[in-house]
Amino acid sequence: AMRALSAVGFEGAVLPDHVPEMEEDTAWGHRGNAYTVGYLRGLITAIER
Repeated sequence: AMRALSAVGFEGAVLPDHVPEMEEDTAWGHRGNAYTVGYLRGLITAIER
């Protein structure tokens, strides 16, 4: 999906929808969100290379 967005020149925001549940996470899922955002950032970095 990230390659397809890159291929069409998408420059908008990509927002996580469902994030994993983590041990001892807050009710807002801060750890799960941090993991997901880091994963998405890694995908973007890999595509840009």
